[in-house]
Amino acid sequence: GRDAVGGWLDLTKLVTAEGKQGAYDALAAPLGREVYVDINGWHLYLKDLRAEGDLKMHTALALQLGPQALRDGWDEADIDAVLGKVGVPLGGGKARVPLADLIPAYPTQDLKDIVRRWLEEQ
Repeated sequence: GRDAVGGWLDLTKLVTAEGKQGAYDALAAPLGREVYVDINGWHLYLKDLRAEGDLKMHTALALQLGPQALRDGWDEADIDAVLGKVGVPLGGGKARVPLADLIPAYPTQDLKDIVRRWLEEQ
């Protein structure tokens, strides 16, 4: 039980990150607008995908990727690792699938480019 849960990004820490969300809005906005998951041909943009509670996926990713990129620099492997840890509940919570498995190759590259461009502007 705990090992499986421990492998997923702890979104509760992101929800309680007081005041830090605004600092990463410039990263969250294009993530939500340009990156989507593909579920059997249906495209669901990250701005419409819930991470936990009322927190949207694009905001959760920005809150995770932004500080990490500022601290460690831009690294595709770091982004891949985060995407692999973020679980997306399916079937009313019956299953969790890594976000990395739901984003097709082109939007994944778009996500990486968005983070790189955002970091260059900082």
